[in-house]
Amino acid sequence: MAKRSLLNMVQGILSAMDSDDVNSIGDTEEAQQVAKIIEDVYYDLADEHDFAHTKDLFVLEASGDNTKPTHMRLPQNVSKIEWIKYDKRGTLTENKNYEEVHRMEPIDFVEMCMNRPDTDTTNYVLVPYKANINLIIYKKNPPTYWTSFDDEYIVFDSYTSSIEDTLQSAKVMCYGNIRPSFTSMSDSFIPDLPENLFPLLYNEAMSRATNLWKQTVFPKIEQSASRSRVRAQRNKWRQTVVHDGVDYGRK
Repeated sequence: MAKRSLLNMVQGILSAMDSDDVNSIGDTEEAQQVAKIIEDVYYDLADEHDFAHTKDLFVLEASGDNTKPTHMRLPQNVSKIEWIKYDKRGTLTENKNYEEVHRMEPIDFVEMCMNRPDTDTTNYVLVPYKANINLIIYKKNPPTYWTSFDDEYIVFDSYTSSIEDTLQSAKVMCYGNIRPSFTSMSDSFIPDLPENLFPLLYNEAMSRATNLWKQTVFPKIEQSASRSRVRAQRNKWRQTVVHDGVDYGRK
């Protein structure tokens, strides 16, 4: 199935349900509701599949909080991190030196930090995470490891306090999946989706619409939706890139 406009899919679903024909999504309330179902299915697919065409470089947001110098916020539209690099040059007069910062499981990250000498305030600083919970952060080198405890903030193991008060957005470079957006409810809008997933989008939306309005399950429609799900899983390699790194997927 080729890529289809939102109106074309709405018209097809309405026809399958023996509903009134429309020339525009705004013609009937039912057409608008079908369009909303298509949007809901679209976001479900975006969460389920890693679209290769939505992978891109991005930066993390600096905390701006001197008490949490190695905390950085993950942008809301990022669904998965593939890698993080940080500019580890010693001075601003040196050439940029981006090196990968490796992900650690939270339990291993905590163990590493807690095994550091908390009384050595020359080389380490206590960074509050929550009440009565402090992380012992090294303050003499750029970051080597990172983790996330809440899927919102990335926490790094170290920073160079003689160069910067906190880790900087301008010095971090990340690569991963950017969550796509359903940007329009216009008739001509074509969802940003790989072509081979359009049958799944259409059939799944039709299945939900018929179940919602007709209060019954149509076997042929369910079979089409099921076949589309299987086909999408079989061709999933077309949207993903195999690599040797470790992913950190947002939930």
